[in-house]
Amino acid sequence: MRDVIMAVALAVAIGAVVAAIVLNNTGSSGQEPGTRVEQWATGPAGQPGPVTAIVPNYPTDPGEPATKGSFRLLPFGYRDPSTPVASATCEKPTVDPADPAVIKNAALYVEIGFVPVGFQAGEPSGSHVCGDQILGLTWTLAGPKAAPLEIIRRVAPIPFDIRVPPIDSWYTVEDGIVNGSPAIFLRDKPGQQGPQTIYFFEGAVLTIVSGPVPEFMDLLKVAESLR
Repeated sequence: MRDVIMAVALAVAIGAVVAAIVLNNTGSSGQEPGTRVEQWATGPAGQPGPVTAIVPNYPTDPGEPATKGSFRLLPFGYRDPSTPVASATCEKPTVDPADPAVIKNAALYVEIGFVPVGFQAGEPSGSHVCGDQILGLTWTLAGPKAAPLEIIRRVAPIPFDIRVPPIDSWYTVEDGIVNGSPAIFLRDKPGQQGPQTIYFFEGAVLTIVSGPVPEFMDLLKVAESLR
């Protein structure tokens, strides 16, 4: 069997074209939604060709972002002309994030009231600490599939940007409500079984609940059970 070499090229800056290239003697490749297949005479960095390249199929006019509550939905292929905001500096932690008492006293800490069948609840498995402030917590719930169910709570800028997938993607973007707060749902299309995601804000705290849960309503129950 001849070796198959996979390479990702040209991912160098915001808005750069990303090409996933499969090099083999047959020129076969996998293709994601919102992409097109091109045949290149040579590969990147002087690699021998011909090669099959999968590149983003951006629309000529992707349109403008749409504001939904605390979120900004960026159309597929949209390039933000504004100057990126520099990340805030973070002071050296003065509290121990490994101390369960510190975590449970954090403003971001919540109890998980509903856990889907097959998943296991636990305490936060990761944190983001600046000085004496805990600015992010992550819960990882192991389940029946390789990918876990993940809950992330963190202080985030408003509006928070979410990129809308191409029209032929396997999921849709919908408006929703979680405990009275506007939310964004990334839901599988009928017949698909990928990870699904819920975003919602409580004040300046963004909560993201995401995972390979077969029934979206179970994911929504997890989001609504956080107290």
